[in-house]
Formats: sequence, structure tokens, C-alpha cells
Amino acid sequence: DIPVAGDWDGDGTVTVGVYRPSAQTFFLRNGLGAGNPDLTVAIAGAQATDRPIAGRWTAGSVATGLGLYRPSTGQFFLKSANVSGAADATFTVTTTGTFVAAVAGDWTRQGFATVGVVTSLGGTIQFQLRSANASGGADIRVNYGVPGDVPLIGNWDGQPKPPPASVP
Repeated sequence: DIPVAGDWDGDGTVTVGVYRPSAQTFFLRNGLGAGNPDLTVAIAGAQATDRPIAGRWTAGSVATGLGLYRPSTGQFFLKSANVSGAADATFTVTTTGTFVAAVAGDWTRQGFATVGVVTSLGGTIQFQLRSANASGGADIRVNYGVPGDVPLIGNWDGQPKPPPASVP
């Protein structure tokens, strides 16, 4: 299982979940405790090699949506509502380097999350970030960290735009 976090029900509290690649399904909790999932979400066409992401994909949305990234093709599949079914948006992001992780954040203070891909490239890890959830190459590139570091996304300084980071 791969951990994910988000405000799945829009109540203002970030809670936990997992993406199970073998089942191509998200299992989400609306509370911070053990128990059965409150939500079970499958994105149509998911594959076992897809990688999960989460973000508020549209301005004004209160709940965190889900998504998958397919490293073999560079495709993202995003769902704004946490119900099983087809993706609301499907697009391809062109990257360079060796895949490390898929990420999401509000890189340009637009009020919603857009996607990015972190790759290992020339002795560094590079955050290749899009400013729109649409096909294309990176709008923002940040070299930060070394191969083997784990990329992190967060709002470290309290400003609306979280910078990328990595940990050894």
C-alpha cells in the first residue's frame, strides 16, 4: 500500500488513506483512527504500476481529489470527486530523467493544485512542475536534492505557495 493524505470529505481536516496498486483502488478514512475505509475509490483504467497523488484540482473545491500518474506513458488521471469512475482530466506531461515520484501542489498561487514529476537527472533530483493540469512539459524546474532523497511537498513558511524539498 502507498500512503496518501487529504481532506476527503471537505470538513477542513486532513486524514489518511492508502492506494493499493494490486487492487488499483484508494481506501480513505475521514477520521484519524483505525477502522474500515469511509471511501473506496477506483479510477477507471488504472494499472498496478500507476502512482497515486492527491490535490484540490479546481479553484474553490473543498475536498481533496485523487489522481494517478502512469510513469510508462507520462499520463495523469485526475478525479475531483471521490467516487469511482472515469477520470475528470487525462493528460500527458513530458519529462526528462528517471522517474522518482509524482507530486501535486499550488506552485503558482492559483488556488488549486497542479501536478509535477520528480526525476533523477545528472546527479540531482529535479522537480518538473506544471502550472496547469494539461498536457505539456515542465513550466517550473527546480534542482534540489540528490538521487536517493525522498521528495517532499509542503508549505514550510506559511505562504500560499509550498516550495519543494527532499530528505536523505
